[in-house]
Amino acid sequence: MENELKGLGIWKLNCSLLDDEEYVNNVTELIPIWIAEGRKELSDDCIVWDWLKYNIRAHACCSFFTKKSKGKK
Repeated sequence: MENELKGLGIWKLNCSLLDDEEYVNNVTELIPIWIAEGRKELSDDCIVWDWLKYNIRAHACCSFFTKKSKGKK
């Protein structure tokens, strides 16, 4: 039991990003692109769904930390 590795846990979207019109517009434009990429490269719709969630999570983290580093909220 002592040697068990734990994952990063559950990711939660910072809901304040949903109030950011620029972020929402950007993600809205990118979702169809990510879906097309996923369908081109991946074999299963469930994997495409995971690919989409991965991209949204990565984009949200980048957007949040970029704005935070620039002093914006």
